Amino acid sequence: MPEVAGSLWSVPAADRPPALERLGAAGLRRLHWDRSDGRFAAAGGFTAAEALTLTEATGMAAEAHLMVTDPVAEVDPWTEFCDLVVVHAEAPGWQQALERVLGRGCRPGLAISPLTPPRWCRRGWPRCA
Repeated sequence: MPEVAGSLWSVPAADRPPALERLGAAGLRRLHWDRSDGRFAAAGGFTAAEALTLTEATGMAAEAHLMVTDPVAEVDPWTEFCDLVVVHAEAPGWQQALERVLGRGCRPGLAISPLTPPRWCRRGWPRCA
């Protein structure tokens, strides 16, 4: 059965705690955190520290989607509390970032932009399905 993950990117900061409370009461058990430096999506989302604080307050599982140019520099703090960390195949060092995610005991995920052929990813990281 698919897991549903809630995202708070569009929720104003002051409204996030009550939104999390409502989502948890409704049965949500997973949070989805986005971080973007502006290359793959509009700049914004959350820092790992902000997401950690909100995640710890809920006790929910968490996943991160890092839409950043240098994922290697950013994966470590996300692996402290997310069981899945997704990086972009078009970012330099994405293979190393996925290896770091694995090495830190989390599941790696790979996102691709619409014009990137999936076969390109398998050549760059043989573990891609």
